[in-house]
Amino acid sequence: MTLWAATRRVLVTIGVSAVVVVLVVLLGAITASIPALASARGLALPLALIAPLALSTMVGYSLTTGDPAVESTAVRPIAALDTASVVLAALAVSAALGMLDAAGYAEYGAEAGRNAIGFVGLLLIGRAAVGPNAGTAVPVIIVVLLAFFGADAAGEPRWWAWALVDSAERSSWVVSLVLVAVGGSLELTRPVAQRVFHLVRRLRWPPGR
Repeated sequence: MTLWAATRRVLVTIGVSAVVVVLVVLLGAITASIPALASARGLALPLALIAPLALSTMVGYSLTTGDPAVESTAVRPIAALDTASVVLAALAVSAALGMLDAAGYAEYGAEAGRNAIGFVGLLLIGRAAVGPNAGTAVPVIIVVLLAFFGADAAGEPRWWAWALVDSAERSSWVVSLVLVAVGGSLELTRPVAQRVFHLVRRLRWPPGR
């Protein structure tokens, strides 16, 4: 267990989680104007909403630090440990930010906490779909796409732009939880999931081309 924790940079992940929480508090209601397809004035994006990308990036890196050949023969359930650690990190950050939001210390605490869960889910899905290294970029790409396409003419996020809407939008929490559930399942069954996605990428249509 000690070797696994050292290899996966668990202490660093804990530190990054704390930094994300502090960053969300410090950022408060600071926004940045982001170009949006349907809005001439763009989207005013609260920076606190994208702070959890630091967490998904860190855990994405930590999951690539082991030796797959050695870990495949390990006695301990490495995939289960990996999945539990990253999901718990996201849930812990979400809980901390939710409490700070409720106490009035984090303007967008609940929204950032929701995004911490969703971004980690996207990371885990990305690892299975496009590989351990490229998968780290998936949450970033999704945020960029949501910001560009997810604003209406008034510059307000549409209901389906789950990472940008108010935390009172229950569907956004559903999306986050579904993402982390799917991502966690794929990480638990990592070898099988990777083979399936590899076969899908190799498919050609029509056959023979």
